[in-house]
Amino acid sequence: MAYTPNPRDDEKKKELKKNGPPCKTCKPEMWPINYQIIEIYNSVSNQVIMSMSGAIAVKESAIMNRIRLKGIKRKDQEEVLNLVSMVANKVISLRNEENRRKQDKK
Repeated sequence: MAYTPNPRDDEKKKELKKNGPPCKTCKPEMWPINYQIIEIYNSVSNQVIMSMSGAIAVKESAIMNRIRLKGIKRKDQEEVLNLVSMVANKVISLRNEENRRKQDKK
């Protein structure tokens, strides 16, 4: 991100824009459920369904097995499955975009 000076900014504001905000104040707090979702995703992220163009999804059976092993209550399992799938789909989408950009550069 390029720094664009604004004549109306005071010195403190200019310095903040130049260096960016301090990480402790700019990162949102992570909720406990999100730790659990990321932990489950990380444990099954290598269980992907592949196509000729790359990964397309993480196996739901792998996600469900991990959910059960974690002892998540039955009433919460569907919600956790949906959240882990959403994270997995986003990561796969970003990786596929990055791979396409690399291929386009060649």
